[in-house]
Amino acid sequence: MIDNISVIREIKRDAHSAISFIDELLQSDWLTYDEIISKLEKSESIEKTSFTIRTIQNHFKAIKELACSMNNIDNNFSNYYNHDKASYDIIESRKKGRKTEFRYVKDFKLIDIRLGERIRSNLLPFIEYLRQIKGLDDNFDLTLDVLEDIISNEGLQVASHKKIMRIDNRTVFTLSGIQSVQENLPTCRRAIAIKSNLKIKYEVFGNKACDLIVSPYMIVEYNNRWTLIGRLNDVRMQDSVFHKNDRIKKINNFPFDRIDSVSYEKESSYMSANCNIDRILDSSIGASINWESGLNAIEEVILEFSEQLFPYFITKPLHKHFNINEERRTISYNLIPNIELENIIMSYGAGIKVLKPESLKTNVIRRVQETLNLYGENNLRN
Repeated sequence: MIDNISVIREIKRDAHSAISFIDELLQSDWLTYDEIISKLEKSESIEKTSFTIRTIQNHFKAIKELACSMNNIDNNFSNYYNHDKASYDIIESRKKGRKTEFRYVKDFKLIDIRLGERIRSNLLPFIEYLRQIKGLDDNFDLTLDVLEDIISNEGLQVASHKKIMRIDNRTVFTLSGIQSVQENLPTCRRAIAIKSNLKIKYEVFGNKACDLIVSPYMIVEYNNRWTLIGRLNDVRMQDSVFHKNDRIKKINNFPFDRIDSVSYEKESSYMSANCNIDRILDSSIGASINWESGLNAIEEVILEFSEQLFPYFITKPLHKHFNINEERRTISYNLIPNIELENIIMSYGAGIKVLKPESLKTNVIRRVQETLNLYGENNLRN
């Protein structure tokens, strides 16, 4: 089979990805032109274009031409060589009613993926990492199963591979005890992919649960907290907290630990984000952002570090920095100040001092003072 990785890449790239897809189809069952076209149009991995019978016939011709360059083609499929056409008739056909069905001859496949030791070694930690992430849908699990089968077929047993990686992946529950990420993430992910609105049963702490209609844009995980970002189109409850805070028709964060259930909602129109969510997130730490301000909320943040912490934040940057002053032990960032940034600063106590902006400095001072007040003046003297 074709086992050259560069050839496989070429086949899978751009319009050639249809050939790779048809190659898989013809290995499994008899299919008509209409059935092949239908599967191509429904596939998320194929670029949306117009497929016709002529298109499929051209792909069949390309497959036969590519077969001529396969390793050991003469040894395995010499009986199918067509001298008049100078190609291999490796696609069988038969009549079914008024239509014609197609499939490969026995044991033929155009692309035979041979991973090699380097790729196998790189895939193993990737598989181990993804296996630990809870909430990924069945498609992810199926893909991992296929990868494990491919690796096993090349003589390496994945089950015997020693576990060498562990990630912090605590289970997220709602107030009702539902494991929200595991149960709701697959539907949210799919809704984003197909641009479908979601109906969300949402628990607001200290308030009754309400039904929300949301256009979802992105799923974000930060510090083991999963959040759905989307536009709140409607709230099926009067005088909700979203009404009081003027959050309807605006982009909001919906933490998964407050999402009881989700389902597709097809009666209302999907509303686009009208802003670059990914770019805004790149300019912040965590997802607690004023989405109306977006990139306009970016400020110069200057932090001064203790002698012990300074090397740590050089080697493990808090965020992308644009200026380091080793003499003053300061690092400057272009960031959107938010609660997650405050939490990091607070977690290091006297090890980090805010120099700019003034609003961030004020917030940190206020929180430090509130913390001191918890212990009372007498305790502080002792």
